[in-house]
Amino acid sequence: MNAVILIFLISLNAPCFGAGAMQNQAHERYTRDMSEITRYYYRDISVQNNRTHIKDYNTATRIVFTEIKNGLYILTQNDYRMICYDINNTRPAASEIRFMEIVNILDFDYEINNSGENIEILTSRQKPVYDGGYIHFIKESIRAVFEFDANARIKYYKIINQNDNRVEEEYSFYYNAADELRGIYSVNNGDYVLCKSIYYDGQLRLLERPFFNNSAGTNIDEIIIFNGNTMKYHSKRYLRPPHVEGPPVSDDFLTQEEAWYSVLTEFNAKGFRIRQTHYFHYGAELEYEFKYLRYDAKNNWTYSQTISEDSRTKNINEYKREIKYKE
Repeated sequence: MNAVILIFLISLNAPCFGAGAMQNQAHERYTRDMSEITRYYYRDISVQNNRTHIKDYNTATRIVFTEIKNGLYILTQNDYRMICYDINNTRPAASEIRFMEIVNILDFDYEINNSGENIEILTSRQKPVYDGGYIHFIKESIRAVFEFDANARIKYYKIINQNDNRVEEEYSFYYNAADELRGIYSVNNGDYVLCKSIYYDGQLRLLERPFFNNSAGTNIDEIIIFNGNTMKYHSKRYLRPPHVEGPPVSDDFLTQEEAWYSVLTEFNAKGFRIRQTHYFHYGAELEYEFKYLRYDAKNNWTYSQTISEDSRTKNINEYKREIKYKE
């Protein structure tokens, strides 16, 4: 069971924008009237021994999100694509889009087939494999098949290897009486294992270690917490892949505590990220603070800073955004 969930976790790791803080699509607040965002990693400021060093970057990331059906999206960031699901799809009072990452894909020309209540996406992804003491990634052609229920909600999806038609991953969605997504279960040989939990009461919950030592039928890798309609906390597990130049790792490396870390992200009353803490197997280490210095007429930020600091150096990464809205 763990192997199935682990592959899913690795495939969800998103690249960082600029330096430092982990970026996940759940961290971004998108209002429903947005059509396109260009985000610039503007400059890096470091302060050490009362000396300030500034590096200019102005590297642009163009972000476009296109809805396929019922809250299922293809999100494009320059040459990078991801299949995402809007957690707020069935919550009419929520004015913002909050993406849950489904799977990173490689193909520029993916194919989407509509069949009744189902959506099939033919594409490819990077798949981790263990070979002779090292973990590397190979390109895998897949079919991602999504099933919807009568209430226009995703109820199930599976990832199928196109080469041998083998189902590699299956997931089932659970909703509460208020039509809100409450959990996602990994399905394997008829067993359902909880891997993602969503709450709406604003109460903090953390991922608990050890990650792979729970025999009670849960193996949660992600917790998303709303305070009403506003995102308040996000806690997720990420892989720390071994360096290729380093020593070989054991074949059970992916089930070892030191192979994984978790990230807790906190949001303010507007739903913007304000703090991020990284937890490793030996404890908390990295912390980032986010400040928003300018907003546009629709109260979406256009200039922000990501700040980190240790005993010697204070680092400030600056970002700018240009936002296009639907007419």
